[in-house]
Amino acid sequence: MEPASTVTALLGLALQYASSKSQDEILDETEFLTWLNRHQHKQVRKLLEENDQALFGLRSLLNRRADEVTAKLDALAELLTALASRVPELAEIVNSFAPALSIPEPAYQLLRQMDEQGTEYFLISQVLGSDEPRLISSSGSLSYLGETRFWRDDLETLVSYGLLHIDYNRSGDPMYCFTRQAAQFVAQVESQTRTEEDIS
Repeated sequence: MEPASTVTALLGLALQYASSKSQDEILDETEFLTWLNRHQHKQVRKLLEENDQALFGLRSLLNRRADEVTAKLDALAELLTALASRVPELAEIVNSFAPALSIPEPAYQLLRQMDEQGTEYFLISQVLGSDEPRLISSSGSLSYLGETRFWRDDLETLVSYGLLHIDYNRSGDPMYCFTRQAAQFVAQVESQTRTEEDIS
């Protein structure tokens, strides 16, 4: 199993385990290991027992109330779902179960522009008498290509998923900074898109 698949499977199982407990119950990694055995996940248990660092991380994750663990893992699942919404083979599945978690096309195109131009950050300037945002880029020229009424929502989506990070300049204006995670995300989506085009 690939490392990323192992982590995804482990976190999915941890979420199942936490969801099976009462909300205020404090979880325990030893009980989780027993739960893995009981539910026929002996290979995952073996991988954990052979990796002290993973066991330490598991202890750190689970040594809290079940509802706290569930909230953490649900937030991670939402992020993964949003990223999956940009992968052609997965988009239909995401849109059928969780359309509100997908990354809108204009938001993705903004990330793509930033990646192509090597943009570190941009600021927003409001034009008097207009709702349309003017993006002032650290390099190149950026455009928001969606409906004007949704630009704030799209930026909030990108920030909430860690694809943009908000910093502030000396004047206190928000700077929307491109993240390493965003660069990896765009590279993955573009790679998938090229593969799709090659197949067709």
